[in-house]
Amino acid sequence: MCPISKRLRFLPFLLLAATLAIVPSGCKSSSTAVAPPLAPGAYNTTDQKLYQSLMGAQASLNSLKQSASTIPSLVPILNQAILDYDAAQAAWQMYHTALLSNPATPSTPVDTALTKVNSDLRNLSSELPAPPK
Repeated sequence: MCPISKRLRFLPFLLLAATLAIVPSGCKSSSTAVAPPLAPGAYNTTDQKLYQSLMGAQASLNSLKQSASTIPSLVPILNQAILDYDAAQAAWQMYHTALLSNPATPSTPVDTALTKVNSDLRNLSSELPAPPK
């Protein structure tokens, strides 16, 4: 084989590499990433996040109910936390319903109520005895 034919046999690979380098990949950049879809029933991301916060608080309260049955001093704090949770849930339901007619409905009442519930949960957890080592 002559030296020129040895060089020419790499020509198809070289052309392919050059073509791939020039043709755009078609992948979107990270700055145009699409947000994940909303959960069924959520009207916007705020609505979804508030609902998820409520469900997390509910799970925490359910877990703490078991502790309150063995630690009587937790009962009054737990009862207050449940009342505050109920108020937060009612505020979220009003917010969620209001979004149907006004997508710009502020979430401030729900945020305030959830802040109170989170404070109650912190108070409850601080009253729990330390786990055994």
